[in-house]
Amino acid sequence: MDANDEKIRAVGMFGDQLCQDGHYAADKIHKKARNIDERREANRERAQALLGKLKDALALQQFLSDCEELREWIEEKMIRAQDETYRDAKTITSKFVRHQAFQSELQANKERLDQLQHAAIDLGAEKPEFTGTIDPQITELAHQWEQLEKTTEEKGQKLFDANRQQLYVQSIADMKEWASQLEKEMTREDQPADLTTVNVAMQKQQMIETEMIKKAHHIDQLMEMEPQLEEMHPDE
Repeated sequence: MDANDEKIRAVGMFGDQLCQDGHYAADKIHKKARNIDERREANRERAQALLGKLKDALALQQFLSDCEELREWIEEKMIRAQDETYRDAKTITSKFVRHQAFQSELQANKERLDQLQHAAIDLGAEKPEFTGTIDPQITELAHQWEQLEKTTEEKGQKLFDANRQQLYVQSIADMKEWASQLEKEMTREDQPADLTTVNVAMQKQQMIETEMIKKAHHIDQLMEMEPQLEEMHPDE
């Protein structure tokens, strides 16, 4: 269009020059030049209006594309959040750790929803005619995100409870094993033969007593967990 403008301006300037030189058809030349210039301006205005509409349509399509991309991401994460293989006690701890990483991933991507919400506000303010298309998209995404967060939180709590139960069972087993080993150690009848072995035996006894204090504290913690575990698993 710029190239055509140059040609049209050149024609106009030539016509003006002819009129100034007193050409016998000056009136016709002047009218024709003005008509060409008016058509040029009208075409430019129509082109600018069309370009504006194309830019608006592109902005809307980009917004809808971003919404669809986030929607697919949410749906993919929802499948993971609804996975109930955490019931496998053998891998509960590793799954609990992975779920914590999953929750962190969700928080890191929450900004994508925030950005789309702000983009919807800006686009709707600039082009109110788009609100009928924009608003349902944002409303649906916000609802999907809320459901994803809720499902993720519920699964996290279940994993936490299951992990706590497994830790309790494992701790009890470890405590029994420790008590059994300690009992064997205490029933040994080795008699110290000299001062060095006496000192070693005393140091060992002190270590055992220190360990017993720690184990006693651990037992208290396990006993505090029992009511909660019984409430969650009354039949076990």
